[in-house]
Amino acid sequence: MNGKFTTFAAFVLLLHVGAACATETNLSKRVVQQDGWATWQVPISEDAGMPCCFEWHRRDVARAQCDLDSRNWNIGRSDDDLRPATADNLGVYAHVSQGRIDKVRAFAASCAIRDADKIRHLDPVQPADSVALLEGIAADWNEDRGDSAMASMAMHADHSAMAALERLAGSSHPRKLREQSLFWMGQTRGADGARFIERVATSEADSELRANAIFALSQSHGTDAYASIMLA
Repeated sequence: MNGKFTTFAAFVLLLHVGAACATETNLSKRVVQQDGWATWQVPISEDAGMPCCFEWHRRDVARAQCDLDSRNWNIGRSDDDLRPATADNLGVYAHVSQGRIDKVRAFAASCAIRDADKIRHLDPVQPADSVALLEGIAADWNEDRGDSAMASMAMHADHSAMAALERLAGSSHPRKLREQSLFWMGQTRGADGARFIERVATSEADSELRANAIFALSQSHGTDAYASIMLA
C-alpha cells in the first residue's frame, strides 16, 4: 500500500513538473515568435514602489515617458505621492531579435511608454510562468540582460519570485549573480527578502558576499536595517 502511494505521488509530482516546464516553454514560444517588443502584465510587489521613468524639475519630480529602446535602462522608484490611486500592475517588456530575447524591461503598467502602439500584447500570462521565463534569462548571466531580467522578476508579487531569487543566490552560481539577487531582494521583497539576506550576512562562508549582504540589508524596506546590520 505504501509503495503504491509513493509511486502515485511521484507520478503526480512528475505531471506537475512537466506542466510547469510546458507553460514556460509556451510563454517563451509566444514571446519569440516575432522580433520586436512584446509585453504582458502581472501583479506588482507592494515593496517594489513605483518603478517608472522620472524627470526632476528642481525639487519637484514627475513621471516621464519611458523609452524601451534607450541604450541605458534608467528606472526610478517612488513610494509616495506618485503611486496611482488604484492598484497598479507591472508591465514586463521583452525585446526579441532573431528569435532570441536580448533585452528585458519592467515598469509600472500606468507608466507612459514611447511607441506603445507598436508593442505586442501577450496577456493573459500567469505570474509564475513569467517568473520562470525571467529566472532562466537571469541564470544565463549577462551583465545587462541578466540583471534587468532579475530586476523585472523581483518586482512580481507572486511568491515564486522570492523562491527564484533564493535559487539565484545559491552557492552554485557566480558571485556577481548572487550579489545582484541579494540586492533585488532588499529592494523589492520586504520582510521575506530581509530575513534571507540576514541569514547570508551571518552564515555565508564568502566574506565578500557577506559584506554585500550587509549592504543589501541597509537598502531593505522590510526590516530595521540598523539592528540587522549590527547583528550581522
